[in-house]
Amino acid sequence: MPQTLKEVVMQKHIVLSVIANDRPGIVEDLSNCIQGHHGNWLQSSLSELAGQFAGIVQVDIDAAHIDELKLALNQITDLSIHVVESMNAADDKAPRISITVTANDRPGIVQELSQVVANIGISLIKLKTECKPAPNWGGNLFQAHIQIAAPSDEKLFELQSALEKLADDLIVDFA
Repeated sequence: MPQTLKEVVMQKHIVLSVIANDRPGIVEDLSNCIQGHHGNWLQSSLSELAGQFAGIVQVDIDAAHIDELKLALNQITDLSIHVVESMNAADDKAPRISITVTANDRPGIVQELSQVVANIGISLIKLKTECKPAPNWGGNLFQAHIQIAAPSDEKLFELQSALEKLADDLIVDFA
């Protein structure tokens, strides 16, 4: 059934950030609460790290139900939840570029990468990092999977050049 203009205008996007000691059923608790308060789970990024469950969830909900949902979310046992209304639905249609950076692990590498990206005026959309043993080299191998909104060709070249100058062992792959 087509929505009326009034129904469309009343829809809001909210973003939840969640952290808790990991346990079975966290996602079920969240999804039950969101669905039970007329919300629609749009997208999320959820992960367990070092015994902690953390995530971010985007929800589409009628403005009239936001306060009820916030109250209900805060009743879920053992979860720390922060809710904000999204200023916009985000430009999910903008072209994106994925970058993989691989190097020998060392303290400060994330700070160096993020500083380069910020200094060029590019915002990170996603950042996922990991360290893996590299027995052949006697240390750990660091890898960053970065997603950015596609900048101009000039800024992209500047970014690649600046990242490659960080260290001799650093490999940058664009996709």
